[in-house]
Amino acid sequence: MKPFRQIGLVLLLLMPAFADAQSVNDEQLAVQYFQKGEFELAVMYYERLYEKSRSPVYYEYYYRCLVALERFKEAEKLAKRQMRRDPGNLTYYVDLGTLFKAMGNENKATQQFVKAIKALTPDHKQITDLANAFIEKNEPDQALACYQKGKKLLKNNYDFNFDIATVMGIKGDYEGMVDVYLDLLLKSERYLQGVQTALDRTLDLQDNEAQSKLLKDQLLRYIRKYPQKTIFSEMLIWLFVQKKQFNAAFIQTKALDKREKDEGERVLNLGRLCRSNFEYDIAVKCFRYVIEKGPLSPNYTPAKMEWLETMHQKITKGNYTPEELTSLESSYTSTLKELGKTAKTALLMRRLAHLKAFYLDHKPEAIALLEHTLKLPGMSRNNIAETKLELGDILVLNGQIWDASLYYSQVDHDFKNDMPGHEAKYRNAKISFYTGNFIWAQAQLDILKTSTSKLISNDAMDLSLLITDNLNLDTTSEAMSMYAKADLLLFQNQFDPSVAIMDSILTAYPGHALSDEIIFQKYRIAHRKQQFEAAARHLKTILAAHGHDILGDDAAFYLGELYQLALHDDAKAIEYYEKLLTDYPGSLYVVEARERYRQLKGDEPPAIDTFKKIE
Repeated sequence: MKPFRQIGLVLLLLMPAFADAQSVNDEQLAVQYFQKGEFELAVMYYERLYEKSRSPVYYEYYYRCLVALERFKEAEKLAKRQMRRDPGNLTYYVDLGTLFKAMGNENKATQQFVKAIKALTPDHKQITDLANAFIEKNEPDQALACYQKGKKLLKNNYDFNFDIATVMGIKGDYEGMVDVYLDLLLKSERYLQGVQTALDRTLDLQDNEAQSKLLKDQLLRYIRKYPQKTIFSEMLIWLFVQKKQFNAAFIQTKALDKREKDEGERVLNLGRLCRSNFEYDIAVKCFRYVIEKGPLSPNYTPAKMEWLETMHQKITKGNYTPEELTSLESSYTSTLKELGKTAKTALLMRRLAHLKAFYLDHKPEAIALLEHTLKLPGMSRNNIAETKLELGDILVLNGQIWDASLYYSQVDHDFKNDMPGHEAKYRNAKISFYTGNFIWAQAQLDILKTSTSKLISNDAMDLSLLITDNLNLDTTSEAMSMYAKADLLLFQNQFDPSVAIMDSILTAYPGHALSDEIIFQKYRIAHRKQQFEAAARHLKTILAAHGHDILGDDAAFYLGELYQLALHDDAKAIEYYEKLLTDYPGSLYVVEARERYRQLKGDEPPAIDTFKKIE
């Protein structure tokens, strides 16, 4: 073969590859120019790509470029051409109608919209595609007409009610939207979660009184019209909960419970929800209502236990008096006397032991109670593990740290790869830390860094970093040993000796890396002493002087919690939760802070920049 013929054959073989490469390059340039709004340049490439492939994707961008450039006649020709190529796709009528509207010809636009809807067939995808095209082009009335025609075509096979309600919401016809959703619930209660999600997404139920009143009035109308349908009463309760009107939710739930002879199940669940929102007084009302049904009620025992748990949280998380602690102890004792000390009430026994040991300084009684709990018949493995962990903590509190370590080791052995085992390993590592065995403690902590529990892995990481950072400094082992002793004294409620040691560290080692840790420990002591203003000052010092260090996010979160639960200043609580969300987006506390922000303010918290770095 002659050389020029060989070259020609090679070029012939390579031509498809060159063509493909050119298409890819054209598409990249088209996208780039379109995103920049440089439609004069983008249209050239999209025209070329469309002519080669007739792809609907290239048509869409070619059409949009022409409209943006007000080359309406060319756009009209393009849309009609595509319509002939794909007559089953009715969305091209919408393009054409929108084009006529842009040209100021409303009549011709309406004609195209009517043609599209008239051409519909009993095809679900065709109906939804056309409706979505109308919505995209801001023609909600036409979308509604499309869905109404679709309902007739498909008869009873699909009713498009959710879609119709969504379009009504887009139009701002909230009354019509709510009616459609409530009619859906009238048809089937299985739509409940979907309806609640849609209403919560569309209406501002927390801050817009007009919208929440509209929903409330509609619900009351349906309750009166369909008294046998409890679903509308449940929706009204849901509305009260969304608005954080928990007392109204309680009244309505109690009324529904009495009417349905529900044995308190709904009220019990509402009480748990109130407690998680720190609405302790209303939670207590809920549980007391169920308790008053009497010991024969199936929910009597759970309500008793939930009531005690709520009282425990209410008292220990806020301001409390010695009399309140003693009263809570008596409530635990009388409840255990009534229900009996069994495996089913082991949680109550652990809570009572914790109260006795950490708040009432009745450590021997607490130890004896937990030792008795471990001997109860029918105790599950997890129940035994939780009891041993609590007993270990109280033994540490009582100065019996090696006895405590024995119990922790037993749980670690029995639950090596599970949560109780990780908890036990962490607590044993703390004992090694307290006793100055920092290397062994760090070895255990390194294992825990991969724990499935974020809380444990974070605690392990914090303590490991504390050890690593400070053991690498000259003359620090002595300071670390002093700090570890102070930490143990703090756990044992020996506050004054703990503070004395920490102050001596600051005196002997001014500017030491442990300074922020010491301030944080002083916050914990002030909090335990119910000196909440002092506690807040310590946390503010950390934010001001050590905000970029490891305890910065802890300080922000606990300041929010302090103002929310102890100082009862919601505005300040919101301020510090917001600071955590904006300044510490990678913090372990973000999820909890976001939820508390919503509870207090009702608004969506600020968006989190997950790539933000602390300078």
